[in-house]
Amino acid sequence: MDLQKLETFVCVSQLGNLSKAAVALGSLPSIISRQIAALERTCGGKLFYRTGRGMALTALGERLLPRAQATLAEFHNLQAEIKSQQGVISGDVRIGLVPSLAQAVAATLFRTAQVLYPGVKLIIMEGVSAQLDMWRSNDEVDITIVFRGGQSELRNEDSLGCVETYLVGARGDALTAGAVVRFNELSGLPLVLASAPNGLRTDVEKQAQRLGVKLSIVLETNSLSVQTELAARGGAYTIMAGYAASQRMAAGLQASRIVEPSISRTIAMGIASHRPASDATRRIARHARIQVMEAFKTIGMPEGLAPDA
Repeated sequence: MDLQKLETFVCVSQLGNLSKAAVALGSLPSIISRQIAALERTCGGKLFYRTGRGMALTALGERLLPRAQATLAEFHNLQAEIKSQQGVISGDVRIGLVPSLAQAVAATLFRTAQVLYPGVKLIIMEGVSAQLDMWRSNDEVDITIVFRGGQSELRNEDSLGCVETYLVGARGDALTAGAVVRFNELSGLPLVLASAPNGLRTDVEKQAQRLGVKLSIVLETNSLSVQTELAARGGAYTIMAGYAASQRMAAGLQASRIVEPSISRTIAMGIASHRPASDATRRIARHARIQVMEAFKTIGMPEGLAPDA
């Protein structure tokens, strides 16, 4: 099967449009259409439905897509491996990060790759842990860095450290003015929390159920900026891991560490295991580990940290 046709098929499936795929591949829509038709003949069936809004995968196309992606990834890894044996580290490295860790390490990791491995292109993808797990299992990312509820939840991953969890409120708020807040004090508070599925929310809800604490979730959102803005305006609180909270102390917020019990989150790094990692992936993973450990020095907030401390 022609690798170029597979690449065309994957590109059309991602963009859903022949013209957009032609631009992305530096070709013409008519050539893209012929390549898809040729691949459909090889596969013995239609791969796309042609609709007024573009191209949608058929059932056959859905079955072919993950295999086509894996074949292309293996080919690109082979190309990168050959170059690395010649002393040139190159290739794409796809890194999946939860948003707060992306802010912590992405820029520094990018600069490191530019200086040490100019032939490597980083692709940074943000998502919640459940989404990143799916991407890693489907080989859509090479490296994931996520939060887990504890060591027992690690999924063929390395632990890079732990962070505590904080209740975040508006500057001047009485409840979050102190260094710590007891878990039972969350009862009845208007909370803005991440939408399910979300690991931190799951941990909070498990503790609440165990202790008989009634949570009042007034808004769900996967946007940290929305959580931050609503908490800063007062009248609502949010719950964040230490680094996410410490990043936002200048945004009119203050935070208290949740205790009795505390909620600890493990930072975990994993590498896709369905195929051998490329030399570029292994090297970037090593530097990502270093960057996370450096960021980890400031991830936990000292007791009593306030906006202007």
